[in-house]
Amino acid sequence: MDVDNFQIAELVIHDVPLPNDEGDEVILTDAAIELDADFQHLFAIQNKSNSEGLLAVASGTIDDAGVVSVLKLEREQGLRLQIVRRDERTLADIEHLRNLTLTDKTKVFKTSILALDNPGDEMSLVGRASDDQRGIRAGDGVATFFLSRFLGCQLLVNPEVATRDFVEAVESFINALDNQERQAEYHIAMLATLQDQQLDISPASFAEAHIRDDDRDAYLASLEKAGLDPDSTFQKDLKLARAKGFKWYFDHGMTLIGSREDLEQGRVRVPESSRQPVQIYDPIKRMRGL
Repeated sequence: MDVDNFQIAELVIHDVPLPNDEGDEVILTDAAIELDADFQHLFAIQNKSNSEGLLAVASGTIDDAGVVSVLKLEREQGLRLQIVRRDERTLADIEHLRNLTLTDKTKVFKTSILALDNPGDEMSLVGRASDDQRGIRAGDGVATFFLSRFLGCQLLVNPEVATRDFVEAVESFINALDNQERQAEYHIAMLATLQDQQLDISPASFAEAHIRDDDRDAYLASLEKAGLDPDSTFQKDLKLARAKGFKWYFDHGMTLIGSREDLEQGRVRVPESSRQPVQIYDPIKRMRGL
């Protein structure tokens, strides 16, 4: 779905106030507004922590295929969308609407664009969604009330499953290498990717940033075996992203547990050849038996 080709055919605007004790209710308009060069149940499911705004529903096409876009827009604080009755229909006043939305500071809070893979089959609905109101904590993604309760959708790729599959695929690739130094290098990169502030993981970007050219084929093969598309991007799962360390198992039964910083700061030094030992540069704090 190339959203750059989206052409709007009709646009309907509804006003969505905050839930309050004054009995204000969402008023749904009955007709599309006039489009020019400038220009439901969302109320019931949101709570007072969700900001008020304008609900916009646009129909149009992408590459001649019909699509629907649902957006939540910012409206000027302290103003209400003017609703008028004309010819027994409830309409949005377009001139007043410009004062609410068509300003240099207008923000698009939430956006979705949806299409049917198979016309007539509602279960084939697919689309894209974004949320510029999500929290600053990594992985908040699209608000649940908007994605699930309002749109009635779920993520095409489950973040927990995709993140776990990615980690297992990278570790499988790492463990198949015969170069210990590169194994440690890639393991550090994977841990850093899980712990950084990026909301999403891109296997292709990971390869571009961290995997040497002569190891790319093996890396891609490991992704393919895990059923991952290297060109896809998926939301990072926070639970797996909390992993801060590593556990290495050695030929004769020893296990080394440490953090990414232990590797980056040289407390654990890994030679290239598997015939050479891993060296630890760290004072012993205490000892105990098992």
